[in-house]
Amino acid sequence: MAKKISASVGKGGKNYPPDVKTIQALLNAAGATPKLDVDGKCGPKTYWAITQFQQKNLGFGDGRVDVPGKTLDALTAAYKPGAPPPPKPDNPAQVDKPEGLSPLRQKIIAIAQQQAAPPPGKVSDLVTIQDPATGKVMRKGWQQLQRFFDEAVSGWTPNHWKDPKILAGVQIPGRRIPQPGTSGVSWCGIFATWVLIEAGMNVKWGLGKGINLPIKADQGFRAGDVCIKKGDRVHHFIPITDGDPMQTVNGNSDNQSILIKPLARSQVAYYYQVD
Repeated sequence: MAKKISASVGKGGKNYPPDVKTIQALLNAAGATPKLDVDGKCGPKTYWAITQFQQKNLGFGDGRVDVPGKTLDALTAAYKPGAPPPPKPDNPAQVDKPEGLSPLRQKIIAIAQQQAAPPPGKVSDLVTIQDPATGKVMRKGWQQLQRFFDEAVSGWTPNHWKDPKILAGVQIPGRRIPQPGTSGVSWCGIFATWVLIEAGMNVKWGLGKGINLPIKADQGFRAGDVCIKKGDRVHHFIPITDGDPMQTVNGNSDNQSILIKPLARSQVAYYYQVD
């Protein structure tokens, strides 16, 4: 198998078919799940497979293989002619259901998982669509992202979308809704709030404030609660399993996607208890 490509492959790349075939074959050899068709067509599945490989092996995920570049080097190094393919990892969308959960928590988990399936979720910069009227490239699921704001953010009205910069923040890949002093609105907490609302809870997200629920800082959280990760950057997520590590659903994750990821319980700073 050729291990050289002439130009970049993946999100925003040149994506010449022979190069794409080479990368697809290398990704399959590295255990891509689901396995890719080696057809030279660079679509959402190939973007996602590149991102998964990068996250697992390189600590980042931009969905692109450059020439030269760390991703290409790592893929080439991982390829061993004649070696059996590595075991496939578990499907992150299929997780064991915790026992003894209330109907509310079960509903929260089901809704969160639905939004994360299939990878990279119902909203993502990794998958784009073209507006048939204008030809403009738009983010997959931008209408769903718009819905998160409409239904979950306190005081949000249709008038907000009349501002072109705000509308572009949900429509255009890589963009965010403007927020003074930041790179834009981080919508992980808005997503989590929307999930609670969809499950029947009477809650709202206040910009700069959070969810209008009591905050707890002990280790009593369970699947279905909304947890906040430790660190300089506030990140909200919903555990969908108990145990340690937990499987969690994360809105506004890598490439503004909705992803299922493992997280240690020790990484939780505080949480909103749902019942």
